[in-house]
Amino acid sequence: MDYMEDNAIPAGDPVTHGPTATLIGSDGPSTRNVQNVLNAGEHDVVAHGSRSGFLEMPHGDVNAGQLVDAVRNNPHYNAGPLRGRFSFPSVERGYVVWALVYQLDLKQEL
Repeated sequence: MDYMEDNAIPAGDPVTHGPTATLIGSDGPSTRNVQNVLNAGEHDVVAHGSRSGFLEMPHGDVNAGQLVDAVRNNPHYNAGPLRGRFSFPSVERGYVVWALVYQLDLKQEL
């Protein structure tokens, strides 16, 4: 993993770039998700979600644009398929995923 101390969302939570994943935040469940989930060729986007469909971090919420920027800034991301790994399914059906697909010009759905 490429732990970049100066790479964070505006609220201050860290962004970690790895060869197969972009991790937003540093909470235990999200970190374990990145470390333990078998990657099947997609680039994983991992963040702590909420039942309301938002990405909630200890220092403030993450909006879709910040998530897109975090993925784009990962030097390992090659514009290939993404796989969203969020704590609650409501995030996967919401605006955040739509924004990732639209703003990153993905041809497939997450």
